Amino acid sequence: MTPPTGSGSLGPHATESYARLPPPYAVSEERVIRWLLQRRDHGDRSKWLGDAGFSLMTWSQLALGLMEVGATGELVGIDPTDWGPVYTVRGKLAARGRAPLHVVTVWVRTGTPLESRLLSAWPAPDPRP
Repeated sequence: MTPPTGSGSLGPHATESYARLPPPYAVSEERVIRWLLQRRDHGDRSKWLGDAGFSLMTWSQLALGLMEVGATGELVGIDPTDWGPVYTVRGKLAARGRAPLHVVTVWVRTGTPLESRLLSAWPAPDPRP
């Protein structure tokens, strides 16, 4: 299955005051460990992140890096869902001791109080020619 590309228009959620993913940002320990850092049979991202210096022991550094992508990355799509708007953000994830990783992140805007929660992240094509 191909990851979503954020093909939705930026629509009414991308107003002048929200040209980026709206804060606050939430990245849960479970999401980072179970879905990004632990080896998985399908959709594994642990090798990609491990090669960048992230591990189960440094999960919180990865979470902070993903929040930085959410805060500073390029908002490329907003898609309405039953759980709230889903935002696709592309950016650079600071890697430990190497060049930043180009990454696509997906967030849902939900909860009480309202927050942008990380759903997933995967490698983005390097934009260099």
